[in-house]
Amino acid sequence: MKWIMGFQTPYNMVKFITNEDGSPQALSYYKFLDFVAQFKIKNSIEFIGNIDKFQTILLNCETGEWEVQKPELKTGTFSDMLKLNPGKQEIEEENKKKDPLLRKKTFLDGFFTARKKQVTKK
Repeated sequence: MKWIMGFQTPYNMVKFITNEDGSPQALSYYKFLDFVAQFKIKNSIEFIGNIDKFQTILLNCETGEWEVQKPELKTGTFSDMLKLNPGKQEIEEENKKKDPLLRKKTFLDGFFTARKKQVTKK
């Protein structure tokens, strides 16, 4: 095994992948620590500390070196964000134009119509 990349979940599990098996695997926190104990990890206390901070870690199994993988941060403008969700701005503008009471009435009508259809099907 050449490398392991993984992170700890809030549910005390560590999800990871290896170079041998590209599919995600999961072990409980302590079983994962037992699993990686077979490799001579440099700065093992700091390694465990970064796992506890829910960082994504890349471990080189052959050398014992590891590093925290930082996510790519992208900067953009508000118009760039709108391009990710086309049509959202038009929908929001239409909703602003509608009377709030009319929106509530439309929602409730739709809810009761759907419920009425469910009852009549039975």
